[in-house]
Amino acid sequence: MTTLKGLFPAHLDTHSWLLATPGLASTFEWPELTRINRDCRYLVQFAGGDPLFSSEGMHDADTWLRDDAAGTPSRYTGTWYDTGHVVTPAMLAETLEYFTVSL
Repeated sequence: MTTLKGLFPAHLDTHSWLLATPGLASTFEWPELTRINRDCRYLVQFAGGDPLFSSEGMHDADTWLRDDAAGTPSRYTGTWYDTGHVVTPAMLAETLEYFTVSL
């Protein structure tokens, strides 16, 4: 998860066109899309060393999501890992635990 601002210009070429849908930036910021369904819970795992996203964009998205879910803290779980663009055994274990509790 990142912000659109965090993608431009240096990180856009590492993503599909879906992240750069024309007109989206004037309507939504990426983290705002989680408002579409207020009943959903979200687990976002940030990889601090991910070269596909800017650190600033990830931190801004995390802050936005935490602030937006402040009234319902169980709605958003954001965790940080010191890794690149991979899924580690610890991330997988957290995901399975999250599904066990939230589904």
